[in-house]
Amino acid sequence: MMLDTPSKGFQRSVRSDEHRVDLEVMADWLEACISFSSTRISQRDIVDILCEKQIYAEPEFAQERVADAWTTLRERKRKLGNALPYDFDQFSLVRNKKPWSDCAPYSFLLTLSLSHHYPLWARGFGPDYTRQGELFEQITEQAMVPLFPGWSVFRTGWSRNQPRSLSLLVGEIATRLNEVQGVVNRWSKPQAKEAGLDLLLWKDFEDPRGTYPVYLFQCASGMDWEDKLTSPDLNLWTRLIDFRARGLPRKAFALPIVLSADAYTRNANAVDGLVFDRLRIMSASRADPSWASRDLIRQMRAWGNPRTRALPTYS
Repeated sequence: MMLDTPSKGFQRSVRSDEHRVDLEVMADWLEACISFSSTRISQRDIVDILCEKQIYAEPEFAQERVADAWTTLRERKRKLGNALPYDFDQFSLVRNKKPWSDCAPYSFLLTLSLSHHYPLWARGFGPDYTRQGELFEQITEQAMVPLFPGWSVFRTGWSRNQPRSLSLLVGEIATRLNEVQGVVNRWSKPQAKEAGLDLLLWKDFEDPRGTYPVYLFQCASGMDWEDKLTSPDLNLWTRLIDFRARGLPRKAFALPIVLSADAYTRNANAVDGLVFDRLRIMSASRADPSWASRDLIRQMRAWGNPRTRALPTYS
């Protein structure tokens, strides 16, 4: 059994036109099929489905795109190795771990990405995305530890379970960075929570002179991630904290989808800083295969179980 084709990113493609099936979306669809539905998928299976659903008019043209997707998946496998739940034989994609939960970090990020491709399925779990946002912040936080050895990371995002005023948060950050707190109530609204800041990443030189290398993270797990590319606002944060040096801090942005090379370039320019998509977050597995905590894995499995079971299937 296969998952149904995504409702976003899959448009009808004919030979006289160009491919109108987004390559990264197709790769995500195939990863979801092999992770949550099937144990083996052949290229022939995929071509048949694409033609049966009239996404492609000609099998040969469909085969071109499937071959491109195979190349994309092989490149993901080359980069992430055993962090992925699948492998290849000559013409098929094969699941190499029985339950998806054996690859919980990658499966969680993939499931978040599917909300972009199956918006009706995503809306079935309600409009409150607070829980997925908290989990995404945690997985990003934990990934930074092996990716930046010797650096410190601090999750700052506001949550129901961890409410704090912006003034207290700014004071704590200024103390950690050995910088001077600004006049918070002059530059922010009284009801402000975290002012777009979800994670703080910095290199502490263990002296009181400040000017540490520091990144302010926005972690965007939802479908509105493009609206958050300019967050956090450095113009605001350099007033909330009186940094000693110009050029500090810098920005970083995390999201669960995989960005193509062109999309990565565009969005890195929009962020004007580091961008961590799914592949970059999961590259933590290269440095430390056990980087995600047992408690976080348990939480991701609990969050993912009802969602993966409800994914739309195609017979």
